[in-house]
Amino acid sequence: MSIFKSQKGDIPEIDPSRFEQIVSLVTTFESNDLHTRNVINFAYDESSDYVFLEMLSTHNGQRLIDYILGYDKDKIVNVCEQILTFFKNKRRTDG
Repeated sequence: MSIFKSQKGDIPEIDPSRFEQIVSLVTTFESNDLHTRNVINFAYDESSDYVFLEMLSTHNGQRLIDYILGYDKDKIVNVCEQILTFFKNKRRTDG
């Protein structure tokens, strides 16, 4: 587990441009009066061994969500493995 240092309990600054991009998950919806876009970028920071999720969401061009969350790489790998196992087992039970 990586240790992040900060001044006065503030969230430490990070620079996502130095991370290694893994994959992006993008969804969009467009109709006459509604346009939404949701993006989650997954990126890896080798120096901290963390996977960062950059979450962006827009609604009719207005940014609603703009967050970056960091998780220990092993936790993300474990979650991905559990998702894959769930769907592999679901296929077996669905016939």
